[in-house]
Amino acid sequence: MAKLLSEEFWTKPISELFGVKERLQARYTPPKPTALTVQEAKQIEIPGYGVLTLEDALDYKKRTEDLKLGISSVVGQHITNAIATAKWKTFLAENGCTIYDKVQVHRYLQRRCPNNYAPCWINAGSGAATRPWSMLSNGSVLENPYAMSMTYTKVIPIEVLEILAKLRADLSVRSDKYSLQPFNVYVSDFVQTEAIDGKFDPFLAVGNIGTNHANPDNVWFIIERWDEPAFRMR
Repeated sequence: MAKLLSEEFWTKPISELFGVKERLQARYTPPKPTALTVQEAKQIEIPGYGVLTLEDALDYKKRTEDLKLGISSVVGQHITNAIATAKWKTFLAENGCTIYDKVQVHRYLQRRCPNNYAPCWINAGSGAATRPWSMLSNGSVLENPYAMSMTYTKVIPIEVLEILAKLRADLSVRSDKYSLQPFNVYVSDFVQTEAIDGKFDPFLAVGNIGTNHANPDNVWFIIERWDEPAFRMR
């Protein structure tokens, strides 16, 4: 009777035969950030018009407004939001920052999240405590109605704080160039009714998150990650 399965099948570990090891590694390996050049950051795709540079998009927006033809508010808002995103990307690229894909980070946090908890973004800046933000699968955010108001109180690595200080200093000097609002700082964590006392690798985001998602200032980017408790940078 011919062998139905090769000898290799019976001698190799199951994890190697069915790719279990690779799938587990992929499950617990955090996503990698993308390095953007300034030129790439300035690329804006406008539906029905093509890809423009940031400067050309600003000129396009001004000229359409000057014509006063009553462009659809949806199209106008899309252009405004695209320009705001490109301004932030350009600012971050000029400061040597890398950017994580929000959808990939969302999936990673979902896989690592303990039962009965939810991955959220907690305000790590100064000011009053606020409710954490939950990120949806498409990268947008909603206020978490089940978590109490809080601020991020865990230690942030000094290397990350130095990056934030550099960004804020540069933005204050060149704010007229980008017309950007001062950014807030958010750190990912797992929350329920109170912060979980656990060890996981936080991500750091900068920008401005708000309930009005049509607001062009509601732009944010994930730019850093570190290990806990050793504080090894990504």
